[in-house]
Amino acid sequence: MGMIGENMMVGEEQVELAEYLTAIIFNISIFHTAVNFQTLTVSGYIPNQPSCMRLPPPAQNEVITMQRILETLPVKEIAFLQMNISYNLGQFSPTERFYLDTPAQNKMGMIGENMMVGEEQVELAEYLTAIIFNISIFHTAVNFQTLTVSGYIPNQPSCMRLPPPAQNEVITMQRILETLPVKEIAFLQMNISYNLGQFSPTER
Repeated sequence: MGMIGENMMVGEEQVELAEYLTAIIFNISIFHTAVNFQTLTVSGYIPNQPSCMRLPPPAQNEVITMQRILETLPVKEIAFLQMNISYNLGQFSPTERFYLDTPAQNKMGMIGENMMVGEEQVELAEYLTAIIFNISIFHTAVNFQTLTVSGYIPNQPSCMRLPPPAQNEVITMQRILETLPVKEIAFLQMNISYNLGQFSPTER
């Protein structure tokens, strides 16, 4: 239909975008958690958190012996893989940054070049805010017809001037009109719905 125009993304651009988003999502979720919540300490010691078991869990009131435990733990090849994954996920990345208000807070001098202070933090926060907003709220609003649903106030009023009707109360048109928000609030809701529902100039 030719509606997309210059905002069309094809071929290599899609692959490149997918790589960037994958890296961002992985780093701010799995990798960040693994580094900061001692994945190596917990999962690197196999009996703490075995990735698989050779025997089913013990039955109710079954006597647990050391031999039973050893026969239940994974074979050494699987154990090695688990330790290896735990070790690599638990290492700081060369691009990892530590957030401090001032260089003076780096009292032991251990952070070195990986310290991020002042304006760098503000700039990073702006980038992350834009990314999170665009791949969540904005993307959803554009693609799930926010304007169509929320732009018509009776569908989804942002507030109400009267409480919900009581059980078996007769609902009249007057009651509905008196419940809907005042025109200034309704206008704000329509305006927000309209602006959230528009394609961005940078949308692909």
